[in-house]
Amino acid sequence: MKLRASYGTWQSTVTTALVANAARLNDVMWAGDALVWHIQNGTQHSLYAQRGGDAPLEISGGKMASGKIAYGGGALATHPDGTVVFVGAGGRLYRTTIDGGAVRTITPGFGGPGGLAISPDGETVVYGFTYENRDALVLADLAAQQFPRKLYAPGDFVMNPVWHPDGRRIALMTWDHPNMPWDGCEIHLLTLDDRLERPTCAPSPAGQRPPPFSPPSRPMAVCWRISATRPAGGTSTCITSKPARRGASPAARPNTVARRW
Repeated sequence: MKLRASYGTWQSTVTTALVANAARLNDVMWAGDALVWHIQNGTQHSLYAQRGGDAPLEISGGKMASGKIAYGGGALATHPDGTVVFVGAGGRLYRTTIDGGAVRTITPGFGGPGGLAISPDGETVVYGFTYENRDALVLADLAAQQFPRKLYAPGDFVMNPVWHPDGRRIALMTWDHPNMPWDGCEIHLLTLDDRLERPTCAPSPAGQRPPPFSPPSRPMAVCWRISATRPAGGTSTCITSKPARRGASPAARPNTVARRW
């Protein structure tokens, strides 16, 4: 039997609680030969790793949380050697392995990290960090022997750092109020000294999305109109004739869109 009701007042089997508590896949990436993913069920966060046909293994020890930059996301990073770094409660970063090894704290519990990226040598992790409405790019030691240190704070928002394979350059995305990232942002390329300190910067107004480096480690890809540019002061070359419309514009959330060569 059908009942008539005013617009917006009818009962639905799809409730707000059902949507809020639905499982959500936040980050998925490879760590060597294992697939690693962050899944959220309501307020509960879990981190899993799986090799081939093996059963998935929860590897965070119940400490997994959401990224704290902007709208969340970017709460984990992996390395080919099987190392996994993830965001925990209170803004701490933790380190573990795809085999479910010990979960170790590597940073103090304050502020909000997100958009993590482990260095090619597997010794450090760089990430966006927010504290008292100020953003910066921060570098932490995976061995937890040194206090995390601020590398760079170019503007109101800092997000999605990407390491060059040589371990001496980092590309990142930055923008200022009142813009949203799809309205106006820049890709900055940092060159670090031998102690991974005092970066120099080469900004590129053509950048619209944190770029992965190509296999030869020379061009980078940035997206709105999809472009390629060279880190060594080269110009950007547009490689699409029209703006990319599906999932290409930058988002105010770490690791939302990934471009790969």
